[in-house]
Amino acid sequence: MAIARLERALFARPDTEPRWRGALRTAAQLTWLLGRDLNEGRLTLHAMSMVYSTLIAMVPLLAFAVSALKGLGVNGVLGPALDRVLEPLGPSGHDVATRLVDFVSNVRTGVLGALGVVLLAITALSLLRKIEAGLNEAWQVTAPRPVVARSLEYLGLLIVGPVFLFVAFTLTTTLTHPSVAHYLGPVAPWLGKLIPYVLVVAAFTLINVITPNTAVSGRSALAAGVFGGIAWQTVGLIFAVLATRSTRLSAIYSSFAILVLFLMWVYVSWLILLLGARLGFYVQNPAWRQPRIERSPLDPAEAEAAALEVMLLAARRFEGGGRPLGLAECTGRLGIQALRLDPVLRRLGEAELLHSVGARGYVLGRDPAHVSIADIIGAARGPQAPRERLPRLGTLLGKAESLRHDALTGTTLAELAGGASEEARPPE
Repeated sequence: MAIARLERALFARPDTEPRWRGALRTAAQLTWLLGRDLNEGRLTLHAMSMVYSTLIAMVPLLAFAVSALKGLGVNGVLGPALDRVLEPLGPSGHDVATRLVDFVSNVRTGVLGALGVVLLAITALSLLRKIEAGLNEAWQVTAPRPVVARSLEYLGLLIVGPVFLFVAFTLTTTLTHPSVAHYLGPVAPWLGKLIPYVLVVAAFTLINVITPNTAVSGRSALAAGVFGGIAWQTVGLIFAVLATRSTRLSAIYSSFAILVLFLMWVYVSWLILLLGARLGFYVQNPAWRQPRIERSPLDPAEAEAAALEVMLLAARRFEGGGRPLGLAECTGRLGIQALRLDPVLRRLGEAELLHSVGARGYVLGRDPAHVSIADIIGAARGPQAPRERLPRLGTLLGKAESLRHDALTGTTLAELAGGASEEARPPE
């Protein structure tokens, strides 16, 4: 009860308050929401799944990165990059990076044959699929991209990753060169500390722009990148201190201590990425900054109201000749989670009232002048249970349903959208 009262007080909307207090309230709300998401466990499950896929797909992905970097005429980048990523593990991180580089160097595709290369590609793609699934969960996206679009996305990630490593390595090498450091003077040490943060923020921002199957605004992606980058760097420093000072871990796990530390750091890294994406989702959809929303299915009345709202939005978009209606826009406008709204959208699609155009969103399946409100209500409710087992009650409910259907059949979606537009228009 105390937690519920605290939550209500935190999400209360006062009529007036100073700007600084509003900013603090927003920060507190976002912190509360992220903590609530962690407690629910869906993001942590995705992070654990990504750790498992990382172990399987790490060597194939690194082998592809080495090949791509060699194609760019760059050698010796992978080792320093892995050292930087595994730096929080302390001296053990350098050992893990060295062993990974040795593994990658020993990969001989000619010896593996066609089947072995295909298996390596499948394991590499499995990790990319897990990353996409985790970020889609963070951004409340239920439908993955089509196969062709997903393949192009994965190919883009495989190309952008090595290019990003190359740019990061070149930038770091240039700015830390003695001649450049001498030219910069006292700014050089501060710049050397700032560069890692900038690179990690850029990487997290780019992943949130490319990977989720939804339109991510630049502001939201940057918020996710800044949070993820700063959190990753900060937690890395804390993790390094704990790793160097912890002697119990080595006493318990002996030679497996390096592997345990590595798994812990990989899990923390993926979890930070997902939390950053979730923060970006809340920035892009302010309607979600509210107390806990039940994850149970919508009741019939809520489903009908949601279907009408979605169809109204699609009808206005149809009349204006604009772009399709995106899922994130629907969830943001209605304040309903995608997991709860998806069955309603699916029923509207099965009734051919809405048509999915993939990642672009939804468009009307029919002219709004030929869609009655009864059609929308019937689609939202889905198949009805037979009433033969309760003949007397079934007859009564059937009469009520017939009267309701007759009353709603006479109004079309076009008329409802026109009436809503007239009501929304300010008086002259």
